Amino acid sequence: MTEREKRELTKRSALLVRQNYERLLTEYETLAGSRDMVTAWGRAGGRSNKIPHPTQDRAMASMAFEERVKRMKGWFECIRGTYRRLAAREGKNPNLWRHQQLLARALQLYVFERADSELIVLMLSGGRRLSRQYVGRVLREALDEVRKDAERAGLFDQPDDAAQTER
Repeated sequence: MTEREKRELTKRSALLVRQNYERLLTEYETLAGSRDMVTAWGRAGGRSNKIPHPTQDRAMASMAFEERVKRMKGWFECIRGTYRRLAAREGKNPNLWRHQQLLARALQLYVFERADSELIVLMLSGGRRLSRQYVGRVLREALDEVRKDAERAGLFDQPDDAAQTER
């Protein structure tokens, strides 16, 4: 896979996560661990129930996501991890931290808050007015950081049915 194809796949995946963010966040946090699964499903059934472990059965059925949703969740985790890495201050000099804060804010506005280009320009401007071209470069750099993290996570090694169906 070439670098251009990786960039395009990253952009398409970010758009998919952007469109399905609330649903992904709800499903991810509900099914994060076994304690949350039992809390979400509660104690179901009783002695007359034919299923020996109904809570576990329902939790396991809810975890059986199709491959496309699993890949989207992988991209969701990658984007969220990149955002947290860029927003963290530890071990960064002030100039790098300020730049990465700008990247993290652009990523947050684009993916998590679904802002359009005008709102991103307005929100990133702060005290001074930024140009659209500059904000576009910042957003491309933020998506490039996501691409690098996705390479490390091995998201490009998986077959890409989700991006093919969305064309």
